[in-house]
Amino acid sequence: MRTRWHSAPWWVGVSGLFTVVGVVVAVLALVYVPSDSPTASRPAPTEAARPTGPGPATPSTSGPASTTAPAVAPSTPSYLAPVNEELRLAPPSVGLSTWLDVDQPRVFDAASYQDEVEAKTADLEYTSDGEFSTLFTGEFARVGYVPAGEVTVDQCLAKVELQPLGQHETVEVGRNICVVSAQGTVAWIRVTRFTEPRLYDNPTLLVRATIWKPAGS
Repeated sequence: MRTRWHSAPWWVGVSGLFTVVGVVVAVLALVYVPSDSPTASRPAPTEAARPTGPGPATPSTSGPASTTAPAVAPSTPSYLAPVNEELRLAPPSVGLSTWLDVDQPRVFDAASYQDEVEAKTADLEYTSDGEFSTLFTGEFARVGYVPAGEVTVDQCLAKVELQPLGQHETVEVGRNICVVSAQGTVAWIRVTRFTEPRLYDNPTLLVRATIWKPAGS
């Protein structure tokens, strides 16, 4: 008597074997992926591998900070309201002079105030020859010509630099000058008249002075 297994055709067994082999190959294909495959997954960096400190410093493009202080325009001195004075310059005798100190203001002569003359505290000298002189005045006093008409303190300050008075200048009626003392007082001097003809050796001179004193003086 024959069994059913021995009666099955031989190719049935071969077919089943190929089926098993195919399944095994498919499973291996799914599990094993080559490391150079573009789809292969790479391990994520662990916490220890990640940088924890600050990154590299980014070079600055703004350049070094400037240490130069901003320029400051020079300040213009401030002055008190001007004061007008009528002054009389009369040399005491031939060969002597009268001196003008615009800071006071006051007029004095060499006979009475020899020490002050020698100390050169005056700002302008009026000689018995009818001249203005700056030869023996204060070292830092400045005197200059100004045009006729109204003059401001700023114009006076400019003219003593641009049109300085010489050491000896003949005084004429209508002549205008500006005087700036060493203490910063500014005086606008207008020659108004002589009290006697110029034929005399010591003509007395009358002047009108507008005086600006620095604030705080």
